[in-house]
Amino acid sequence: MTSARPRRILLRCDANPQLGIGHVARCQALAAALYARGAECIVVGPGREYQTSTAVREWIPHPFGGFEAKAEDEAEAEADATLADAESLAAIAKHHQADWLVLDDYRVNEAYQRVLGKHACRWLQFDGASTQTLWADLVLNSSPAARAENYQKRLGNPATQLLLGPRYAILRTEFAAPNCSGEAAIPPRLDRAGDTPIRVYLNFGGGDDRGALRWCAQTLLEAFPRPLHLKLVSGQQNPHNEALGQWASSQGHRLEFLVNPPNLAAHLRACDLAILSGGMSCYEADSCGLPMLLVPLVPNQVAHARAWAEHGRAYLLEGWPEVSPAALRAALMQCVAEWEGIQQRPQLTDGLGARQRPQLTDGLGAQRVAELLLA
Repeated sequence: MTSARPRRILLRCDANPQLGIGHVARCQALAAALYARGAECIVVGPGREYQTSTAVREWIPHPFGGFEAKAEDEAEAEADATLADAESLAAIAKHHQADWLVLDDYRVNEAYQRVLGKHACRWLQFDGASTQTLWADLVLNSSPAARAENYQKRLGNPATQLLLGPRYAILRTEFAAPNCSGEAAIPPRLDRAGDTPIRVYLNFGGGDDRGALRWCAQTLLEAFPRPLHLKLVSGQQNPHNEALGQWASSQGHRLEFLVNPPNLAAHLRACDLAILSGGMSCYEADSCGLPMLLVPLVPNQVAHARAWAEHGRAYLLEGWPEVSPAALRAALMQCVAEWEGIQQRPQLTDGLGARQRPQLTDGLGAQRVAELLLA
């Protein structure tokens, strides 16, 4: 008598220096949760240099469309690539006898989904700021701005199950710590003597930081009224790493520069607050109870960053590069004042003013989603 084979999950994702590594990191975190429950995971996506998880049984590098589009018209070429990718993904899923697909690629449009539906695939689809019709069995949008009513006219499949909000944020297990339950108020920080450096974590994603890391660090180190210790964290795909490292080495003990360090949660918990761009790092900082200053790098981060601010978990500044040095310093001072319990606060522009509220992210989203896929 042969035992039943393990459940098999195929994850389609994308990554590059411009896009960053959020999609591929999320898929690998979900793969780890699935692997821990006995499933086999196959990733279809970027090159193997992006693989960091041993939980992935097989990694299949696969450019979108799987071919160089030959159509002369750009829109036609894009449509051809979309349909070709959907057909090839369905074929890979059939070959590997996948039980579920996970689509973490925002190029997946309605035409793509219809191909998967034709092949009777079951899939989970990550959704962000799109307005397209969705046909997936499961739709996941972990943004604090996600609301069920926003999907009422967008679901083509009446049986679609919505997984909304930060409780479904896919994070590595290191962020699911006992003190990150999401139920109690964030533990007090910044309660030390005024001459102790304020520990600031800076991270602008795993791809091209567009010069924002150095600008923020230099802005604060040059003219901030309190001692600071800055921890700059960059991804391996950031093209500015070499220059950043050379500059950081000249700053002495005031600054650490780390490229893709292990156990990121430990680095976050060693800091008092975080300066971020509004991507996946927000969930990581929130799960560790850190107040956040958000400087969006790209337009699609603005709505998510605004939602964090509206929930009292962040200060929202202007996007990069419009944000001014004075605004960054003032926001940091405001944050420090609030988290030290100082009542007299500088007057800041509209949109700022985070308050001490419970975090939204408990770090257990990957486990919740894995259990749904394997039910």
